[in-house]
Formats: sequence, structure tokens, C-alpha cells
Amino acid sequence: MTVYIPHKDTLFLLARLQRSFIASYNQGLCREDYLFPQYPLYAFADDGQPSVPAIACEILAPVAEKTQCFFPFELETADGTVEHFKIVFATGKSAIDGLKASDTFERLPEKLFPLHPRSWQRGRAVIENNSWQIFDTAWCKA
Repeated sequence: MTVYIPHKDTLFLLARLQRSFIASYNQGLCREDYLFPQYPLYAFADDGQPSVPAIACEILAPVAEKTQCFFPFELETADGTVEHFKIVFATGKSAIDGLKASDTFERLPEKLFPLHPRSWQRGRAVIENNSWQIFDTAWCKA
């Protein structure tokens, strides 16, 4: 499985947004409706890496879908195609309340998204149980 890893400064920003979103969303909810953080904050691709080198990436504003909250992650390749991935940052046991999620998303700092990281890593990931290993990493720069 191919993995795309944002630069550590971008990871710290995403982690801070993750914590503040989950704390705001969980206020006043019963335990069954809580959101729980997901790690690592990487974009995983099951179908392998693009055959053409990536020249730019973009992280869009968070989205809530079914039982997940994620940052859409887009990679633009040299031939102009755009690959779409997810950086899942929170999951819930039951379906996420779309109105509450969108209200919480609106509390995020304005003009923060889309993020345009200038560098990221691409590698192979092996995930077993609750651990992951990254191999053959290479830095990509926009």
C-alpha cells in the first residue's frame, strides 16, 4: 500500500485541528456518539502510487461522511491528472451528525484551507494490528 506523509509542520497543524474539532464536537454528547481520533494522519492509497511523479499536493477543508471525518488530500501529477485520497482524523461508532459537524467545521480558522504543502513523503506502508511500518520513503517537493 502506498502512503503519502505530509511534512511534520503540516502534521502538527493537522493534529491541532484534529484535537480542537473532536473536543468541540464531543461537547454535550453522550458516550455512544463520541468521535475518536485516528492515527496516523497519513493518506493511504490501496491501488499503488501514480505512474507519473506528483508535482503538487493540496489538503482541503475537513469533511464528515458516514462514520468518518477526514481531510481530502489531492495529488496533481505531471500529466495534469489529480489523484484523490483521504487523511482520516476521526471516527465514530454511529453516523456523524452532519449539522453538528458542519457547525464545528465553521469554527475552524478562516482562510486556512486549502493547504498547499511544499513537501511530503511517499513510501510503502505495512499495517498490522494497531501498528504501521513505512518503507522506501522518498521526499517529494512542489
